[in-house]
Amino acid sequence: MTSHNENSESVPTRARIGRFLFSVVKWISIAAIGLFSIIITIAFSGYSLPFDIPDTNVSHQKPFADAVGREYRTTGAVIALAWNDFPDKAKILVISLMPAPGASNRFVSYRIPLQQDQRIRIDSAWRSFGFFWPSYYYTVSVPNAGLPTGIPIKLCVDAEGAPDPLLYKAIDK
Repeated sequence: MTSHNENSESVPTRARIGRFLFSVVKWISIAAIGLFSIIITIAFSGYSLPFDIPDTNVSHQKPFADAVGREYRTTGAVIALAWNDFPDKAKILVISLMPAPGASNRFVSYRIPLQQDQRIRIDSAWRSFGFFWPSYYYTVSVPNAGLPTGIPIKLCVDAEGAPDPLLYKAIDK
């Protein structure tokens, strides 16, 4: 009879421990999901890492080595965006080539649409680290496009090193 009483008294204690453990696991899970969603939101809203990792030259690595030195021509609507050092809008940091309509915000000083069949020469390839994954871009030269000299011009590409085939076509030599 005592064993029956011991079991009947221990059941509520076990149930309370189980409910407590379930509650702890539930709140830890909610906190982890919340932190993960905050990190995802920060990453996709354009924040960079809290420490600066310099860009790495990958011009000698495949598949980028094949594209360095090649010339392309524009086949679609491409816009050159001049990114400034806000609030100093006169100081241009970099020019990026983007498909139309591009971007328009306080960090863009001006936009120059490139002409159809504009020649673009790839000078070097770079890897830049973002919040979760690296991004790749080419530094290019765009002759006779009216772009300022001495400012790097970037063309973003995918991990295979291919410029957008809807916007650029390789010029055979």
